Formats: sequence, structure tokens, C-alpha cells
Amino acid sequence: MAQLIRLNREEAAKLLLEDKCDIFLVVSHDLEKDKPLGKKRVDRNNGIILVSDSKTFVLNKDNDGEDSFSILSLYSALQRDVFNIEPRGIKHDMMLIPYKLLE
Repeated sequence: MAQLIRLNREEAAKLLLEDKCDIFLVVSHDLEKDKPLGKKRVDRNNGIILVSDSKTFVLNKDNDGEDSFSILSLYSALQRDVFNIEPRGIKHDMMLIPYKLLE
């Protein structure tokens, strides 16, 4: 079962630094225009830059088994309630996929 966990900037950066993957898939969305901005692969350093440029950090952590993965959502606008996201700014969803699933 997945759970939403609000993180601070330091916790989000630490999560990326401790992850075993060097490359992350990021899917971006303009929340104001309700428009997808595409997907790209980013390395760890560019992932940390995305974290440093963001204001709200939410980990959608999946604990359902060996083939589960988590999503770190980064918001460019401050979100007060992670269960009711306001349509402001850009959202970047970063996939944190366990290394064993990539092999």
C-alpha cells in the first residue's frame, strides 16, 4: 500500500544521494495550464538541482513488494496540503525505481 510522506529539502536530497540508481526518469507537468511538459532522464546531480529549485516535496512511497517503486514529486510552488494540490507552478515526478527492476 502506498503512502504520501511530506519531506523537507534536505530529506529529498538525501533520498536521491542514497538511492542506488544514477539516472532517474522525470515526468513534468505545468499545473497552471494543465499541460504535460514531457519526460526526460536526469542524472543524480541534475536531480539534486531539481530538488534545490523546488518548494514542496512529497514522497509517494510504495511498500507492496519487490517490484514496487516510489515517486518523488517536486513542486515549484509551495503546496500547503499535499492531499489537495493547488494548480500552481510546475510538478516534476521523479521515479525511484529499485535497481533490481532495471537489470
